[in-house]
Amino acid sequence: MDLSLERVAIIPDIHAGDEDRRAIELACKVVEAFKPDRVLFLGDLLDSGWASAFPQDKRVIRGVVKREKDAWYKIASMFKDAAPIAQFEAVPGNHDWRIIRGFAWAHPEFDGDDAVSLPKMLRCDELGITWQERPAAIFLAGKNFVVTHGVVVRKHSGASAMGELAEKWWMSGCSGHTHRMGQIFRTVQRGIYNWTECGHLMNREPKYRGVNDVAPENWQQGIVLMYANRREFRLPSMIPFWPKGRRLRTRWEDQEYES
Repeated sequence: MDLSLERVAIIPDIHAGDEDRRAIELACKVVEAFKPDRVLFLGDLLDSGWASAFPQDKRVIRGVVKREKDAWYKIASMFKDAAPIAQFEAVPGNHDWRIIRGFAWAHPEFDGDDAVSLPKMLRCDELGITWQERPAAIFLAGKNFVVTHGVVVRKHSGASAMGELAEKWWMSGCSGHTHRMGQIFRTVQRGIYNWTECGHLMNREPKYRGVNDVAPENWQQGIVLMYANRREFRLPSMIPFWPKGRRLRTRWEDQEYES
């Protein structure tokens, strides 16, 4: 492996407050073994499903926000411990934006409160996490590879990846949002592009499952590891997690990990 290439760990959809603790612990074990130079959080850091149905009682909302904030801080700290020398960056996802669009819309009296300022709410400065909001994307390999939460959702794994590539970005990259894992390639005159869907780390039976009973049955938990520098990148590696009894397992470089 070219030593000039940075090790990059990409952590998808955590949904703090409705996270799968086993998946978080397993991801941290793999990250610790990988020893990344950069750790990129791919949005949906908070669950904030409450903000989909507003207005609600502000006391209830404040309690949920605090619980999710506390859960996120513990999870982020676990990743910081697993990768103590890494540079940490994050982009927002649609669930994070719900706090702005839902919470603030329903309760304008909270304008200016840290609950509606995502970087402050997520304690990014304290955690040493660089917040990327405008644009909500992190570029690698001289802007030849983009890491973003994603906006395209299709029925099957990989189809959303093609949508991100061919309808949104027209460059190689990776995204979360769909809670699926998949990888596609597209050959064009300039060369070959690829896109990776990165999975998720949340509870497989979310509180709002009744909204879409089908989706969780086709979700895949996992993370993505890759190598990149200012000029080039290597094809991302998907690290899927699978259940074994009450535990989760995965494999990276011929080593099995379990939580």
